[in-house]
Amino acid sequence: MYQQLKTNHDHVLGYQLSGTITEDEAKEILAQLSSVIDREQTVCLLVRLPEEPEHAQLAALNQNLRFFRDHADRIERYALVTNRTSYKWAARAADVLTPMDVRPYPLEEEEEAWRWLESGDDSPLRGRPQRASERRP
Repeated sequence: MYQQLKTNHDHVLGYQLSGTITEDEAKEILAQLSSVIDREQTVCLLVRLPEEPEHAQLAALNQNLRFFRDHADRIERYALVTNRTSYKWAARAADVLTPMDVRPYPLEEEEEAWRWLESGDDSPLRGRPQRASERRP
């Protein structure tokens, strides 16, 4: 299941994922992301994983990786909040391999993750697609 987290900005979305994410729930999340991208041009995303996802959850998320591949230049910042080391490594790899600015945060630093996402409001890239070469000096 998932819970949408309250945010203070129209271009920032947050979700807590736990237990099993069904295919329908994954589609709901992707529809919400698409809606924000259509309206705001870019989105900042926080995903909180407080526990090890069930196998079925990973399968549902894997089916939707195409969305992230196709929209990576529209996801301005992605914060993955978890204490799972394997997911932190995956976030670091995604940061290098995609145009998204991806950062892992431990659960106890979630407030810092929110501050980082919201600090993108002043970015010269805010509201337009970006390339990896634009986000790194």
